[in-house]
Amino acid sequence: MLKIQLAILQDRSGLETLKDKVRDLLSNLEEPNKRTIPTVKTQLPLIEAAQTEEWWIDATPIEIESLRVNIRDLMQFVDRQAESIIYTDFQDKLGIVAEQNVPYNTTGFSPYQYRKKVEAYIRANQNHVAIAKLRRNLPLTTTDLTALDFQQQ
Repeated sequence: MLKIQLAILQDRSGLETLKDKVRDLLSNLEEPNKRTIPTVKTQLPLIEAAQTEEWWIDATPIEIESLRVNIRDLMQFVDRQAESIIYTDFQDKLGIVAEQNVPYNTTGFSPYQYRKKVEAYIRANQNHVAIAKLRRNLPLTTTDLTALDFQQQ
């Protein structure tokens, strides 16, 4: 949260990645088995609001601090991601070593936030013919795909 506050104040890059990390943690607290925990339940409106893009558009460092204070006690309920250990047994053989400039560009992609956006799009367009077919597991025609592509533009 401190990094987010500093990024807002100093207009730094990387803010999207930091916001996505916070939203991923908050989405973990929204899982059905955690919604019944009394302390999580009282903060659900804030948790849901802070996962929307609109909340972050005009978020000030003071609002970020308020979010931090309200959710810090809930972090104990977030599931820790298990990382698998990878064992390797090989030797590197170096050829000619030359320095290269590699552009570094982060996209701020978060699979959890992407899923939320897709679900929101489906809910907003549930009466569209192609979406209705997808929900019923029916095959899409070329016309259906064209209609979806046209609607997106």
